[in-house]
Amino acid sequence: MPQLEQIDTYLSQVFWTALCFGILWIVMWKVTLPRIAMALEQRQSRLDDDLERAALIKEEADTVREGYEKALAEAHAEGQAAIRKQTAELSEDSARRHAELTESLAKKIKKAEANIAAEKTRAMESVREVAVEAASAATERLVGVSVDAERARRAVESAMGKTGSGDGD
Repeated sequence: MPQLEQIDTYLSQVFWTALCFGILWIVMWKVTLPRIAMALEQRQSRLDDDLERAALIKEEADTVREGYEKALAEAHAEGQAAIRKQTAELSEDSARRHAELTESLAKKIKKAEANIAAEKTRAMESVREVAVEAASAATERLVGVSVDAERARRAVESAMGKTGSGDGD
């Protein structure tokens, strides 16, 4: 059998296989595995650092968001307060202007009423004068007698007093 004829070379093959395996084992153990382990440790370290930074950034973002929400709420409250203040000021200003306008209109109404009363008195005086002249002219035409102005004035005053058309209206 040819397989059994190689027994003399078998020991040398086992020796060289063991020697190569041993050298590869030592190279792997001393050089390659430490480098792989170092690369894995560095990778894990970077991942841990990145996770820590991400956690810090998240906390910072949460703090900023809380600050933003607080500032937004404060601004909203300040805006509402400013609106209430402006509304109150405008209401007060409106009430003040309304009072001033009412007072001004009341003064104008009183002045207009006084002017109307004065014009009415003047008109009544004018009516009296016209009535006196008309009475004098009518008497002169109808009766043919000339009446002096004082007597005609008393007759008109007397007639106006009886009819109620005097100044008392």
